[in-house]
Amino acid sequence: MKPAKKLLFLAAGAFQVNAIRAAVDMGYDVTTADYLPDNPGHRFAHRHFIVSTTEREAVLALARQLEVDGVFTYASDVALPTAAYVAGRLRLPTVPHRIAETVTRKRRFYAYLERHGFPAAQSRSFATIEPALRAGSRMKLPFVVKPSSSSGSKGVRLVQRPEDAPRWIAEAFGFTVDGSIVFQELIASDHPTVVLEGFIHRGRLTHHALADGYRVGLAPIANAFPSRLPLALQRRVVRAVQALVTSLGVERGPVDADIVVARDGTPFIVDFALRSGGNLMPEAAREHTGADFVRAAIAAAMGDPYLPHLRRQRRARRPCFSYIIHSRASGVLKSLRIAPGLRDAIACEILYKKPGDEVREFESGKDGLGALLVRGGLATPGRIRGMEERIRDMEKHIRIKLEPGAP
Repeated sequence: MKPAKKLLFLAAGAFQVNAIRAAVDMGYDVTTADYLPDNPGHRFAHRHFIVSTTEREAVLALARQLEVDGVFTYASDVALPTAAYVAGRLRLPTVPHRIAETVTRKRRFYAYLERHGFPAAQSRSFATIEPALRAGSRMKLPFVVKPSSSSGSKGVRLVQRPEDAPRWIAEAFGFTVDGSIVFQELIASDHPTVVLEGFIHRGRLTHHALADGYRVGLAPIANAFPSRLPLALQRRVVRAVQALVTSLGVERGPVDADIVVARDGTPFIVDFALRSGGNLMPEAAREHTGADFVRAAIAAAMGDPYLPHLRRQRRARRPCFSYIIHSRASGVLKSLRIAPGLRDAIACEILYKKPGDEVREFESGKDGLGALLVRGGLATPGRIRGMEERIRDMEKHIRIKLEPGAP
């Protein structure tokens, strides 16, 4: 029997579990690498190593030791440059390292957009806190402050009052991986942020699905398929993403993008990742379309045929949404109960808080208690219109009880 091909999987958090299990089910020999020994993904791999996914030389040494056939990360911007660097050094399938660095470092990415003529919100980057504080006191309100490189919306804030700027600037510096932060103008829009989950084949965005992204502040709490954006504007969004893929010279692999459609219809790409999305986005796109974006991304990283995983696409698309379970208060979790009516519609459930764990008032992805993928039935106009109401009503169906005790 031919030995199984070896996959080095970077990151093993809750949102990586589905992909790790899929890789094992596809017959690969899977090793996870993550600096957190208790991360749940380790349990589903054949073996694991406690190595930070940002330490690229250590990861390269591990990959050489294991003689891997592919290096992969899933739903992690922080790990993507390391995956690209290691796979590139070993001449394995990957996104070129320079491109991975460009799209995961927001200061570089926004500069790239401006330099190449793409619509781009005005932005400024800062490497030290003093100039950022001075500039923040003079910025037109409201504006967005964010780490140049981070994950899970950590450190992303909307500054609406001058007195808030110093706190949010310091927080962004605390979360940034590359030492820089970015100020960005807020683009006025009459529609929720559009989230694209897709796949590139021979330089073309051959498979994609669009969702409407709902937020608490700037932190995502839900992505609803299909998007209610008018079809003409959806086509403009897809053309904008394709133009960026072409400009970067990406040939194949997953893509995840956040797009704000301005009031004049101009699509602004505010986040762009050459990896599968987080918050159960690929799983939701699979539920919506039938195309398996998760397995396609894994197969591409291993140099194996990936189109068969995407050809299962259905004509009749199913509405669904992903949802981040969150609390409006801080404390210690006593219980979390999901109503039977909602539970019957759940296609996937991830819980990463248990009774006795500390809970924070939801401000970013790090404050979530879990995630759900909720089915919406057949795609009729009434059901699609009702998705926003269902998302608003989720707190009625998820009962979170806290005990006193601030984190």
